[in-house]
Amino acid sequence: MKTDFTQELAPDVRVKMKKNLLYIGMFSIVMMFAGFTSAYIVSMGDSFWLKYPLPSAFWISTVLILVSSLLIELGIRFVKKGSVSRLKAMLLATFLIGLGFVYYQFKGYGQLIQMGAHAINNHIVVTDGRYGDYYEIKKGNDFFEVDGNNYMLKGKQVSASELKQLQAFMDQFLALDRDKELTISTYSKPFVLYFENQPLGLINGKLTKPDGKVLEYVDLMRLRDLARNIHDGRGDFFVRGQIGKDFHIFYKGKELGYNNIILTYKSQPLNKFMQIKAI
Repeated sequence: MKTDFTQELAPDVRVKMKKNLLYIGMFSIVMMFAGFTSAYIVSMGDSFWLKYPLPSAFWISTVLILVSSLLIELGIRFVKKGSVSRLKAMLLATFLIGLGFVYYQFKGYGQLIQMGAHAINNHIVVTDGRYGDYYEIKKGNDFFEVDGNNYMLKGKQVSASELKQLQAFMDQFLALDRDKELTISTYSKPFVLYFENQPLGLINGKLTKPDGKVLEYVDLMRLRDLARNIHDGRGDFFVRGQIGKDFHIFYKGKELGYNNIILTYKSQPLNKFMQIKAI
């Protein structure tokens, strides 16, 4: 007949073993957090970091997990008092709060995505399809400009309706496919595309340069990338909002600024190598 090994030990030995296991567990947790902290400090010491406010859903989920821990503790006390009905109530409440915790965790990650902070994307500055690198857009007699993540017209940020109008115009360029020619159906006033400072025309549904040459596929891909950025409301940064207000960029713990598509520190532009490293 098999017997439990711990039952063969003296009570004081069993207590000592449990305490040792508790100490080992506590030490492991402390070392784990120390390792994470060290990794954070080392990583931050020689890389760019993007900081933004923690989504409200994560704060709510934190409160819920603390409340669930409290309910579990109350449940244990009810067990000691022999109150089974109250224990069941605490377990049910803990389960429901656990569901709430999971819900707000998903909601928090959804809020991060809405902010433009994707876990799979570690880039800060937009490169592919950045406005002004190859393409510009003219509305009437004025060109759109980009200030950080804001689209500007006549020195003022465009209204929500103007941005939607621009997005509707650019959305047609999202349909580019290698196996299917891109045919443009809507290309008229008030918008005109400029490619490398030259206005583009439309001939038989194809975008053409002033000399009549059709845009090459690689240039259409750049246009598609620009269209995707405008569709997502993205300017020079992947994360949405205004730099210095809605999000902050740090290098070696020092906050950076941004001026004329150039990252700066104390108003001085970073060198080209550092600019590329921030991408």
